[in-house]
Amino acid sequence: MADHRRLTGLPDIHAATRAYEAWVKSKLDVVAEDLERKHTLLRTSPFAFLRGTYYRWAQVFPVVCPKLAARAVVPAVGDLHVENFGTWRDAEGRLAWGVNDFDEGYPLAWTADLVRLATSVRFAIADAGLRVDAARACAAILAGYAEGLDAGGHPFVLAEDNHWLGALATGRLKKPTRFFHNLKTAIRPGVPKPILKKVLLAALPDGAEDITFARRVAGVGSLGRPRWVALAKSRGGFVAREAKVWLPSANAFLDGKPGDHDTQSAILAGAVRSPDPMLHLDRGWTVRRLSPNNARVELDELLPTTDAVRLLRAMGTEIANVHLSDRKAARKARQEIGEVKRDFLVVASEAMEAAVREDHRVYRRKQKTKLKSAG
Repeated sequence: MADHRRLTGLPDIHAATRAYEAWVKSKLDVVAEDLERKHTLLRTSPFAFLRGTYYRWAQVFPVVCPKLAARAVVPAVGDLHVENFGTWRDAEGRLAWGVNDFDEGYPLAWTADLVRLATSVRFAIADAGLRVDAARACAAILAGYAEGLDAGGHPFVLAEDNHWLGALATGRLKKPTRFFHNLKTAIRPGVPKPILKKVLLAALPDGAEDITFARRVAGVGSLGRPRWVALAKSRGGFVAREAKVWLPSANAFLDGKPGDHDTQSAILAGAVRSPDPMLHLDRGWTVRRLSPNNARVELDELLPTTDAVRLLRAMGTEIANVHLSDRKAARKARQEIGEVKRDFLVVASEAMEAAVREDHRVYRRKQKTKLKSAG
């Protein structure tokens, strides 16, 4: 089913990176120092490398797992991993949880999100302290996915239901004073272009004052893309909005297509969830609220194995919530679950882990040589 040795027919990781970054530079004004920071971060661990090189994953997955990549196509997250889940406040002020980044949203085989999540679990076990057996993790993800499809979706609102998840999530919410202090120390003052200034001002609440605009450095895969923040005072406290320049999915680059907002917008509008009312696309920018209520569950704090399994099962269900933005496609995916081998996630994630580790080894070795030469 999966064989990472097939990668011999692909360009190596350095050629793939050069091609992708050249494409990115043709689409937007790259922040050079942030891109260099990304290159450094990619060297630190295979898990960071996985998170920051989705363009390579999208190229490798159909080669390593051709049968899985040929399955029914659904609106997929694409760049999915265990740290791509978090909390937000919905329109009713309730705390909600789910996938929090759709930058790489694209029509893909339903298996793609599952295999990528399962592969990230393997790296999280080795590099981030996640305490769970890989086979048990794969079983939990697939079970949650199937249950979510069968139920027609299950929004994760951390109110009356999902108490266990609410306890995990609320334990990670940041104190407002510390959150805004850290935000202010992490931004770089600057003057955004007029159109971006309008986007950020439109996202702030009416009456906001003492507005500061600044550049922000965050994430891994999106490093190098312009990211701006408006920090202001409103009715007795701080508020913040972020705008990150929109870029088509790396899958569009590999498919030779221009890409547009439609896929991500359709996912955000159609996914079975209580959406974040502050997350939207505006004139080529992805805009969202920055808040102490936006947090993720830290994997190394999931001490009992039962917590990790329950969380991974919920992640599988949340994948179903996203895929259900096209219900016809999701029904086809549900039918195909019975057609694949029961251990397909174990086998495919193991092969993809090996492929990513080999790419990271090659990338890290050449980057070390480059740094020595520069020194």
